Amino acid sequence: MNIWIFVLGEPIESDSANIRLHRSGMLTKYLVASGHKVTFWTSNVNHVEKKLRHKETHISKLNENYTEVILSGRIYKKNVSIRAANKTSVLEKAIPAAKFL
Repeated sequence: MNIWIFVLGEPIESDSANIRLHRSGMLTKYLVASGHKVTFWTSNVNHVEKKLRHKETHISKLNENYTEVILSGRIYKKNVSIRAANKTSVLEKAIPAAKFL
């Protein structure tokens, strides 16, 4: 089965070798191990460290069944701010980015 997972604010597998994945990341690992093809959509903002993962939209095929689509977004300094509230606007970029898959 081909599955797309959209999530913002969670660590992703490509952040670090020893990263502790949250629910969506653990679900993704389980689905990939079960033989499903998973496309994981997220923001390029690492919300834990408040820094950018990449400068632009970035697509990484980590293995045969797992692709990460990291959509460009804006960095913010405070958790409660207009920029932090606008992080969901990153999902609007998912449809145009889908043409690359």
